[in-house]
Amino acid sequence: MRKIVTAAALAAALFILPGCKQAEEFFRKAGEIVAKVAALEAAVSASGGTTPEVDAAVAELRAVAQALDDLNPDPV
Repeated sequence: MRKIVTAAALAAALFILPGCKQAEEFFRKAGEIVAKVAALEAAVSASGGTTPEVDAAVAELRAVAQALDDLNPDPV
């Protein structure tokens, strides 16, 4: 029986190595990016009206940040 693995699951498996400082740094930076995207979204929202292009660009950035965040499984 073959098991299909998502790209995110595979990437997470490759990065989660005991004591791997690079993985720890990667996930720390990923968390920082997610936080900065959230701050950007709040600032754009607080500024009032934006253009559809700005809204689309922020949505794309949010999606990329979320995909990056998804590589690091949340604690259960």
